[in-house]
Amino acid sequence: MSSDMKSPVNDCIEEAAFVGKLLIDTRTTAAALSISERTLFGLTEPRGKLPCVRLPGRTMYRPADVTAWLDEQQRNPIPPKVGKPIVRKEKKRGGRRSAQKRTEG
Repeated sequence: MSSDMKSPVNDCIEEAAFVGKLLIDTRTTAAALSISERTLFGLTEPRGKLPCVRLPGRTMYRPADVTAWLDEQQRNPIPPKVGKPIVRKEKKRGGRRSAQKRTEG
């Protein structure tokens, strides 16, 4: 995506800045980025590199910081996490009651 193209994310962030909001809340920021609030928290400092402002009981974001972070992500995207595959254990059949019935019979 070239920098001269408008995106819905930039529109939302610019609208927040235009209205004069110095800070936008987590819900608005997550909606603008089309991600969940939980994912946003994972991208936020100290876990991620997205700068935020912490207020008592709230995490807020500066529109300019979000836009700058997006530009940085476009230049240097976050590498995908590579790890061990998840191996699920097989469930044991029966339970405590099944074991009791087998010993009684």
